[in-house]
Amino acid sequence: MRSMQENFDLLYSRIKEGTQSVSLECLNKTLEHIKEPTICIGTGGSYAPAIYAEKILNKKHNILARAMEPRGVLYTDLKYYDNLVALSYGNKNAGINQALKHANDSELRTYILTSSENKGYAENLIRFRQNDEKSFISIAGTLIPMGVLLKYYLENDVYLERLISCIFDNESTYEINDNPIYEILYGVDSKVATNILESTMVESGIAIPILSEKYSYCHGRSTTAHHHPINLIYLINGEPNELDKVLLGEAQSSYENILLLESDYQDSILGEYDLSVKALELCRQIALKHNKDLTKVDYNPAVKRLYKFDGKM
Repeated sequence: MRSMQENFDLLYSRIKEGTQSVSLECLNKTLEHIKEPTICIGTGGSYAPAIYAEKILNKKHNILARAMEPRGVLYTDLKYYDNLVALSYGNKNAGINQALKHANDSELRTYILTSSENKGYAENLIRFRQNDEKSFISIAGTLIPMGVLLKYYLENDVYLERLISCIFDNESTYEINDNPIYEILYGVDSKVATNILESTMVESGIAIPILSEKYSYCHGRSTTAHHHPINLIYLINGEPNELDKVLLGEAQSSYENILLLESDYQDSILGEYDLSVKALELCRQIALKHNKDLTKVDYNPAVKRLYKFDGKM
């Protein structure tokens, strides 16, 4: 198994190879028919790509798209939806399979974006090239399907390659302290990167995240930081607005340390990808500070038992 640093050193080349392995022709041919309300599902490292798919389908197709976990599909009245798009790196997830089967039984059109040759219960397959990443925390496994979706959104291979190259050329160094507690202030325009931060911190044990939506923070959620020593991660996608300026001004006296994750792309879809790369890099630096590893995690023994659950949900 490669080390965490090796996996990050290979990240750009893996994303480049993964996005190049899917043609625009294939993406257009498969996804252009999605014109009605759609559910996008994923779990673990594939939930962030599901949220990203929701955003891209909303904006590109001008439709209602909704991201949810696989179990949510089983408890949702599917008569209001026409399509289900699944994101699953290896397509071996029992929850994804149950959701796809249930969607098929409910006569939804089903799609899967995966590195597997096996489309399982999905009717339509978009397959990207599998890489040799072996890591407890999904790194390339999260950013590659997001890159494929971004390729579909941009419909321009050359611009996509330049964009991702530029994002990786502008990596930041963050001042990390010993306090493992982080409040994360986010908005609807940074939900993908926020999910990456939260899930990576929780699954690896490198930190304890507290999520606060920016406007909700105005209604009492500043109390915890008033009573306990906490760090702040603040996400900005695009130009800071009046609320951002007010919140950051108030935060100066409330937090031990303030870390800004910023993207200045005018298009929030591009900004979300930029922030997602930055989120994983920040997690890498937090892991280093606490002498932990995102690739080789000292996980709870229950993980192996729970991961294989294949019963009724």
